[in-house]
Amino acid sequence: MSPCAKCGREAVLLKCSRCKIVHYCDRECQKQDWGEHKARCRPPAAAADSAARGSVQLGERMVLREVETARDTTKAIPVPETFPVQLRDFEYGSSPDGVDENLLILLHGSGGTHKDFARFAQRLELPQTAYLALTGPIKLPEALIIGSLWFEIFDDDCNLLPPGDRRRAETLKSTQTLLEEMIQALCRHCGWQRSRVFLFGYADGGTTVLNHAVSSCGPTRLGGAISISGPILGQYLLEGDQNPWPACKKDCTPVLITYGTRADESDQNDIIRTKRLLYSCHRNPRAEVVGVDKRGEMVSKPDEVRVLHQFFAEHLSRRMLNVENSSTLYEVSKS
Repeated sequence: MSPCAKCGREAVLLKCSRCKIVHYCDRECQKQDWGEHKARCRPPAAAADSAARGSVQLGERMVLREVETARDTTKAIPVPETFPVQLRDFEYGSSPDGVDENLLILLHGSGGTHKDFARFAQRLELPQTAYLALTGPIKLPEALIIGSLWFEIFDDDCNLLPPGDRRRAETLKSTQTLLEEMIQALCRHCGWQRSRVFLFGYADGGTTVLNHAVSSCGPTRLGGAISISGPILGQYLLEGDQNPWPACKKDCTPVLITYGTRADESDQNDIIRTKRLLYSCHRNPRAEVVGVDKRGEMVSKPDEVRVLHQFFAEHLSRRMLNVENSSTLYEVSKS
């Protein structure tokens, strides 16, 4: 007599009709155990074939064990209530190929909303990549236009704040805290991994992305960060200003910055100083800066799109579904 595979009760006569090996008390125990047993349940002939495929190397037997393939290809849709209240205006879309392996988070420029950037993500058609287009947490003054910001750039009289004004840095730091809380919520509630989350930002959205990526190293490393015409926040680029980030020797978030070669000279200089700053605080920098024939507008030309695709081709994670969906997969282990 053999024990029941589910409850362990002795003197069991019933056994699985497929593999003829595992015993059960009754049909109820078999039903409860099927979720675990089905991964290794095979007819006797198939089991014999599997054993014959075993190999011996240096006195150690390499065991091929059939495993249940991972067929889950989509992630849970983000629920606004799990995000900080300031970041609950967003649009989410699954990958067009139905495989949510990577997540692209998009940040608009000053005065924008998530809508145009959701459409941009759809046009990119990145493989196995879902998108999450956000609206900034700070509303523009009503005297201007309807839109949002990632950090304060206007004073109470709707005048632009100077580059070194502390209100820029203070509000950006608050936004970075919100962004980090949101990323943690995506990992905790939706099943994303940080290493497969990519940040994409334009202008001040790009500045927000870079300021977040520069401190995302080691265990907090992201899949990548892309800034379009957005440097590190200006006050950190001022001559003689103290670098606020300690030198890092860990695995750093890969960074891509594109800028317009016909942009104002001061804007181009900010990009150059941004690259120097990234290299000064990261011993293992992974920053690429590419000039494009434009001024400071959003991505629109094929050359810049190709640069983006090259970056994503290098850093996106890809699932081999043709292998995962094969009828039999084997896990190799030593016995």
